[in-house]
Amino acid sequence: MKSTLKQTIEFKNMTLPEELFQIEIPSWEAVIRPLETFALKQYQKNTGQTEQRLTDEIIDALDEVPVNNVADFERMAVNVFKEQQSIYRYYYEIFPLILRKYTEQSDYALDDAELKAFVTDYFDELKVHADKHSMSLSDYGQKVMGIKGNVEKEFKQRAKEDFVFKLIAINHFESLGGETDELAYEAFIQKNVIHQQADPIELKEKIPYEVFVKLIPEMQLSQEIYDYFFPKIEFVINPEASLSFN
Repeated sequence: MKSTLKQTIEFKNMTLPEELFQIEIPSWEAVIRPLETFALKQYQKNTGQTEQRLTDEIIDALDEVPVNNVADFERMAVNVFKEQQSIYRYYYEIFPLILRKYTEQSDYALDDAELKAFVTDYFDELKVHADKHSMSLSDYGQKVMGIKGNVEKEFKQRAKEDFVFKLIAINHFESLGGETDELAYEAFIQKNVIHQQADPIELKEKIPYEVFVKLIPEMQLSQEIYDYFFPKIEFVINPEASLSFN
């Protein structure tokens, strides 16, 4: 690459707003209630019987639910909500801010031709996602990505941030003595099989060796950032908070 990175900030030294890691909910009962209502409606649909209160017998009778008692159902509801909301908060708010800080607080020289090609590919990929949602790029940006204001301008900024992150990731990978040979690829596959229960054949189809060589620096740094920041997300009870299911 002709583009070069001169200096960057260590992600552990970034200052991010504390409230970004706090997800407010009115109560855990408010989280569980909609799923209890769903379970009762599903039971009525399956049996024709109307019940007002969830019981172990009702849960056990529902094939759609992978547990057989109310306590486990409520625990499952809380865990699913936590996982979904934490992932949404991280990938739609925390990680984009980290990318922006990298761009603002790093020193680099970008080759115009390389950046232009990257932005073009970035928009092509966005259009594929928008088409899958049967949306225009503008609607996709606003309704799916939650972008306010000028969508095209924001996407161009995000493309630049992704490009800068690529430079940073390559530099980081090389500084660690990272390898991209066949042995490193097989080690990557086996790690995901063991820790993520991934199917090795499907994973190799999804991430062939050629893609691995191009993406491994970004994947490695992204994982390090995720491991550091994601556990910081917590849920805070605020009776005045509104509940949203992203």
